[in-house]
Amino acid sequence: MMPAIDLSQRPVSLYVHVPFCASRCAYCDFHSSIPTDEERLRWILAVERHLDGLERIFRPAGYETLYIGGGTPSFLPVPQLSRLLGRLLAGTGVPRTPIEATMEANPEDIDSTLLSVLADAGLNRISVGVQSLEDDARNCSRRRGNADSTRARLETLASRWRGRLSADLIYGLPGQSVDGLARDIGYLADLGFSHVSLYELTLSDESPMARAADVGEIALPGEDERHERYVAAKETLRGRGYQRYEVSNWCKPGQECSHNQRYWRMGDWLALGPSGSGNLRLDGGRFLRLDNPADDMLYASDPLASCTISTIETDDAMFEVLMMALRTSEGLGVEDFRKRFGVEPSDAFGEAVVRYPHLVSLREGRYVPSDEGMDLLNVVLVACLDALQGNKAGGHV
Repeated sequence: MMPAIDLSQRPVSLYVHVPFCASRCAYCDFHSSIPTDEERLRWILAVERHLDGLERIFRPAGYETLYIGGGTPSFLPVPQLSRLLGRLLAGTGVPRTPIEATMEANPEDIDSTLLSVLADAGLNRISVGVQSLEDDARNCSRRRGNADSTRARLETLASRWRGRLSADLIYGLPGQSVDGLARDIGYLADLGFSHVSLYELTLSDESPMARAADVGEIALPGEDERHERYVAAKETLRGRGYQRYEVSNWCKPGQECSHNQRYWRMGDWLALGPSGSGNLRLDGGRFLRLDNPADDMLYASDPLASCTISTIETDDAMFEVLMMALRTSEGLGVEDFRKRFGVEPSDAFGEAVVRYPHLVSLREGRYVPSDEGMDLLNVVLVACLDALQGNKAGGHV
């Protein structure tokens, strides 16, 4: 049974997972599929029932941020998208005036109709999956649209959208060049994108791209090639005025993604849609984790009953808070940690947090990662996890 936690006096965010795409990219292992009309209708009915149930149980006063991700939310037909946005942003019962409301979009879906629907509903931020503007890389990735059509859609977006813009790029794609990645960043900066997420290509063994590489159909860039592209991308981003504020995220000053900051600060959020995961704070620094099933049919049958509910106990919660905070340039506040858990980070992790001072240092009451520390974060986290487990075994935490 889902426990009732009163969220009426707490800042809350809402995530919505749209598990549908027009096609599958060769590298993708996200929960998504190419839907039928019946599957889309079943999903939106389930999301509406789920939201009704969560709001009845937790009584949020509103949502400070909203993020609609996927999948490809922009692939939803306009009538269904309008219905979804209406329920999320203008429904009855809970006032919906989020400070930041974001939807992910594929460039090939962008036109004046879509932009009008989003603006009229109250969205103020669009995150576009660009990945690459080189045709060789796009073809290897099986991305919809070629480089020219993607640029045309991006230029439509930049000229007509009055809200904030973010773009996703991937480095390490086959067919991608160092100069091409740098040009992509410069192009997006010139269009007015104030936020860029830069991700390294990671492949599951079962992805089409991994299988193609295994049989020699494509050649994946080696470690040195990937590093060269990464360094060039970072230099270009800094040269165009972007600041790195999280491991994979860069922005112009003041343009951080508030919704993702809720995750990195381990606040409160609810999640709708299959494979979505919510998180609510409990006493003693613990968390209540609400994991929706990745099975679309199971989720649609009963969104509340199919949710897996678990409690993240204090020691695991301490590590999660540390792990997420050290992903960010603001780092981990000593006083914030003490208020949450009743102990200081040094009580939980000993000297492990600052064992590598070139990676993480204590400055003005915060453990802050260097740029190199963000790149080598796992080195610090392994040391901290070992220390936490040792303290726990010795009864010190």
